[in-house]
Amino acid sequence: MTIIYKALTLWQPWASLIIWGEKEIETRGWQRPYRGLLAIHAAKTPPTLDLMSDTARRNAKAAMTQHNVTLNALPLGAVLGIVELRVIRPIPSNAKDLISPKEFHFGDYTPGRYAWFVKVVEVFPRPIPAKGMQTLWDWSRSA
Repeated sequence: MTIIYKALTLWQPWASLIIWGEKEIETRGWQRPYRGLLAIHAAKTPPTLDLMSDTARRNAKAAMTQHNVTLNALPLGAVLGIVELRVIRPIPSNAKDLISPKEFHFGDYTPGRYAWFVKVVEVFPRPIPAKGMQTLWDWSRSA
C-alpha cells in the first residue's frame, strides 16, 4: 500500500530543527489551503548557519549537540518525518511579543509573511531519500 503525503522541502538545519521539535513554526512568504499531515524533507543543499542570527545559530548548535549530530552530518535529500500542519496565520506586527524568543529567531517574522504551526507526528528512524521540490509537493511512502 502506498500513502501520498503533501511534503515541504527545507534547508538544513531547519528541517531537523522541526523534526526534533525545536522549531514549531515555519515561516513562509505564501500560504496554502492545505492542513493535515506534511512530510518534512531536507533539501540536498549543503547546510549552513550563515543565514541565522547569532541567537538562532547558538540555539541550532545546542540542538545539534543535544541530538549528537554535527552540521555536516545532518541528512540531505531525504524525508525526515511527518508533522501535522495545524494552522497557517498571517504574521502580525507584534509577532515578537507572541512567541518565544527561541522560536522568533528561527524564522522570518516580517509582517506580510505567514506562520505555519506544526506538530511532530512521526520521526523516521532513518531518513528516506527523496528528491524535493519548491512549494508543497506530493511524496509517496510505501507502507
